[in-house]
Amino acid sequence: MNSRWTKEQLEAIHIKGCNLLISAAAGTGKTSVLIQRIINRLLNPGEKVDIDRLLVVTFTQAAASEMRERLAQALSQALTQNPSSRHLRRQLFLLEKANITTLHSFCLDLLRQYFYLLPLPPSFRVMGEAEASLFRQEILERVLEKEYAQVGEGADIFAELVDDFGGEKDDSLLQDLILRLYIFSRTHPWPDHWLEELLSSFTVNEQTQKLDELPWVRSLKETLAQEIKDLIRMAEEALNLACTSPGLSSYIETLEQDLNELNRLLRASQCSWEEFCLTGQKICFPQLRHSPKKGSKESKETILWLRQEYREKFKRWQKSYFNHNTSFTLRALHQLKPLVETLVHLVRTFGKAYQEAKETQGLVDFQDLEHYTLNLLLAPSSTPKNLIPSTLAWELKENFVEVLVDEYQDINPLQEIILQLVSRQGSGHGNLVLIGDIKQSIYRFRWAEPALFGEKLLTYSTDPGSPNHKVNLTTNFRSRPEILHAINFLFRQIMTQPLGEIEYDASAELRPGASYPQSRGCLAGPVELHLIKGESSQEAEEEIDHLQGEARLIAQRIKELIKDSWVWDEKTCTFRPLSYRDIALLLRSPQGKSNIFLEELMLAGIPVHTDTGEGYFSTPEVATILSLLKLIDNPLQDIPLASVLRSPIVGLNAKDLARIRLLKPNGDFVSAVLTMIHSGQDELARRLTEFWHKLEHWRTLARRGRLADLLWRVFRETGYYDFVGALPGGEERQANLQALIIRAEQYEKTSWRGLGGFLRFVERLQEKGEDMVEAQPLSEKENVVRLMSIHKSKGLEFPVVIVAGLGSQFNFKDLYRNILIHKDLGVGIEIVEPEKRLVYPTLMYLATRNRLHREALAEELRILYVALTRAKEKLILVGSVRGWEGKIRTWCRWATFSDIRFPGTMLLEAKNYLDWIVPAVARHRDGEPLRKEAGGISLASSPLAKDPSSWQISIWCPQDLTRSLEQETYSNSNSILLTSLQNLTPIPTSSSCKEEVAGALSWVYPYYKACSLPSKVTVSDLKKLPEEPFPRPFVKRKPRFISQSKDLSPLEVGSAFHLVMQHLDLRGDLTPLGLSKQIQAMVEREILTPEQAASVSLESIAKFFQSQLGKRVLAAKIIEREVPFTLGLPANKLYPELGEEGFKEKVVLQGIIDCLAYEDEGWLLIDYKAERLEGAPIEIAVTKYKKQLEFYALAVEAIYGQKVKDKYLYFFEGGIAVRCP
Repeated sequence: MNSRWTKEQLEAIHIKGCNLLISAAAGTGKTSVLIQRIINRLLNPGEKVDIDRLLVVTFTQAAASEMRERLAQALSQALTQNPSSRHLRRQLFLLEKANITTLHSFCLDLLRQYFYLLPLPPSFRVMGEAEASLFRQEILERVLEKEYAQVGEGADIFAELVDDFGGEKDDSLLQDLILRLYIFSRTHPWPDHWLEELLSSFTVNEQTQKLDELPWVRSLKETLAQEIKDLIRMAEEALNLACTSPGLSSYIETLEQDLNELNRLLRASQCSWEEFCLTGQKICFPQLRHSPKKGSKESKETILWLRQEYREKFKRWQKSYFNHNTSFTLRALHQLKPLVETLVHLVRTFGKAYQEAKETQGLVDFQDLEHYTLNLLLAPSSTPKNLIPSTLAWELKENFVEVLVDEYQDINPLQEIILQLVSRQGSGHGNLVLIGDIKQSIYRFRWAEPALFGEKLLTYSTDPGSPNHKVNLTTNFRSRPEILHAINFLFRQIMTQPLGEIEYDASAELRPGASYPQSRGCLAGPVELHLIKGESSQEAEEEIDHLQGEARLIAQRIKELIKDSWVWDEKTCTFRPLSYRDIALLLRSPQGKSNIFLEELMLAGIPVHTDTGEGYFSTPEVATILSLLKLIDNPLQDIPLASVLRSPIVGLNAKDLARIRLLKPNGDFVSAVLTMIHSGQDELARRLTEFWHKLEHWRTLARRGRLADLLWRVFRETGYYDFVGALPGGEERQANLQALIIRAEQYEKTSWRGLGGFLRFVERLQEKGEDMVEAQPLSEKENVVRLMSIHKSKGLEFPVVIVAGLGSQFNFKDLYRNILIHKDLGVGIEIVEPEKRLVYPTLMYLATRNRLHREALAEELRILYVALTRAKEKLILVGSVRGWEGKIRTWCRWATFSDIRFPGTMLLEAKNYLDWIVPAVARHRDGEPLRKEAGGISLASSPLAKDPSSWQISIWCPQDLTRSLEQETYSNSNSILLTSLQNLTPIPTSSSCKEEVAGALSWVYPYYKACSLPSKVTVSDLKKLPEEPFPRPFVKRKPRFISQSKDLSPLEVGSAFHLVMQHLDLRGDLTPLGLSKQIQAMVEREILTPEQAASVSLESIAKFFQSQLGKRVLAAKIIEREVPFTLGLPANKLYPELGEEGFKEKVVLQGIIDCLAYEDEGWLLIDYKAERLEGAPIEIAVTKYKKQLEFYALAVEAIYGQKVKDKYLYFFEGGIAVRCP
């Protein structure tokens, strides 16, 4: 393309000395044009412009990196041709520090450089969106707490605001409203000014001001006037049909009266709202005369249908808009004014508190980057209506030879002012170059304002020498002509100025510019439209069934394409077989849908990848760990507790959980678990006890250490990380757990700490439908089908594009809030009367919702345009239709409409993309299958009948898709194998390798005994080895604050004794009184809890130190307590059953020795026991622990190189010391 620029591209590349708007439609090479323009400025011998004197603004960092890379290649190529050029070498040197960046990065650089002019420290930090969200929430809660404290002291309006708009159970809706209004106000250059104008909309002085002067009244009148014109078009269409159809003349008089009434209403729309409203209330359409017996039945039905359409639309207006006369509206404004003043006060108070908190901690958020930059660029005397550049702004204007902005259609008003301040405006020699496409503006949810582009598109001129010049790039170098013709055919009918914010006329249509040779098997052909019939149900299960049908249909179509299709390779200029990587499957919103498509495509044997990140929190491994973290944060949670107990971390089954619940049928599940623990009846109670012990340990770690360290500790001690790694997809599962740790580390780098805060942060992400992990980029060489959202596909292209889910409903839930916010109209509020349990809309609310609804549909229209323009060679559209019979008749009725563009009222009724696509395609000559389904409706004569586009329409029943899938499965299977499997008989074989296979299947690993034994054990586990080869690391203590009993379990008492013996000052007072003081000090130092301290018998410990064994300890030269060790031993030392083969293997033995005392002849080893003997012979206890002491002694002698002279068990109950041989 670069070797043969079009006339328009050359104009965009070379024109200088003016502000330039480049309207570049999809696939027209705008990036190449932008880069070539930069190269031309750098290589122009008459200018010698340095690249660091250009400001190039991109939408994403990835786009900036790509542009920098392509510029480097172009400069290197130019340097190769002119190696002696110092200027080119300088440009390559300057490229790395050139201003090729996003607008946020440009603002950040300015703030780093000029921080001293702002209330910012030099080390300020930019918060991520998640951190900023938590920060705002905390500040808002503080602000609301102060407001609640004043209720009853003059804050009654605040209480009313909470009652009306706070929510049913809490004030979460009010919090959300305050945050939305605050963030929305910050998208404006002057937030306080915008809030002030918002308040002024509720203050109408009837003597000096008219209701019609309010912005939302003007907006409503303009939109209604436009829709009235659409109704007039429909009435004229009906009248024309009655006049030209024989036998229908009796309809003419009534239709003319209808037309007169609508014209009267249109004239009234130019008057005051009061007159407009009164006229609307008085309009009445007469009844049609008796139905004529003669005349065309189809024409008669069309007339009746058109009349019903515009009458029903008008009746809805009468019930909504025209019920609100001036006096009623003024009363509503007066009633709502105090609430709005309080709301604005809360927003301002929060904003001030939030700003102060950020300045105190040296933090900024992304909106601050732009507002601080605006402060730097504006003189202090500036006002919203008089922007005066600062000294810095003038320096930047002088420095930047040209300011180039990519994706200008996604700029917001605040960013627009920044660009104006750093470029040369008003001098007659503008240097602002804007490039983009309003038809691809799909980021309104990020505050993009396509109207900025649209305004310049209307005001900039194509005349040479104009100070504000525009160039239209419409030659598409991406797609086959068949695709472009279809796109033009569709959007010529549905994209209009009132709805799409641009008229899709000849200047906007795509012109074919790509060269695709014809060949057998190539993808040239019509655009495919596949419709799946459905019932009228609106249930979620029905939605899933429809999506499954679409997925099966798509899988079938992909396999057909892969089998015998060829694509044109631009790099090699040859055809090659179609691969899976050439196919993209696009969804409007993959959330809740992508998994259905993934499953169906994978079942069909089609490799597919999605980077939506959907389902991360619901993956079993992540959900399990999050449940455990919730328990660590607060054990009094039944659902997380049951989840963890049932998970592999504890491993209980459903029967175990039932036993626990039956032990205490009433009350919460936590109490039932604790009851089972205290019962100590059997193995289940023991496992639960160990779990609680470990849980308390983790809770201690959570309070004292880093969150990431806690997670790794949990993974190690439970073995869960290794466990998931052994499952199918183990690497991905482990990556999910690692991602959780990475996110925890990132969280702790913020100003926030603690497990509770992290869990609240995760919950907030889940509530917003966001994910924690960035999608991993997929290599272009990966041969998989790409499944992605339409938003993520922007800027990409694929040989085959399949757009699915076209029958899914648009998401308009934000239009049904009690308070709506609009950038120009302010806020629209419903009146809430809690005492009467009434909620009803105001005229302001209706006007705001009308405007937001139109803008939302305009966004959806542009999203559809982006989706269809991704395709290079093949475009396939797939959608499911609920209530097929009624829908298809309504859609095909529009085939009789003679005007090329549909009426705006029809377009505004759309609930999904098919509401636009099917009526448009039904007007095509290839739309016969659709018209036939609707009963054989005739096609109206219009220029559309001769359109060069071609369509292939397929209509499916769900059962047809099921049958085709089953038939394909059986046709690809061997009937003999199926018969054998069905009869459960051996499969007949005649292979010569039969004996070899049998030998391989019957082979037994010679060292299988060793495989069943653990390679690392603790000394405490030795007594359990015969009965449990792989002991699970369970928790042994429960948190004290949830215990229903004040008595500690035996294990907890033992732990308390060990803590006391470890931390006692042996040189201090060891009498009961002295021990009491030492233990109290341990409680104060949080070594012991008060309950643990109370469980320790002072007399028992004092008795030990008074005994002969205790005196030996006190007299020893060296005393070591709680000594951990790790020792490697031959496996047959622990597992005699391994025999000689166990001598070659090593086993790691770990343990903790309670007490070591060194005497002259060697070490004295003591193991304390706090358990109750309960009358059992002492010999049984000695036998139980004898083996442990032997290994303790073995470890001491191996590590210290000195013998153990004596080994003792000391039982605190009874003060019994037993010497073990």
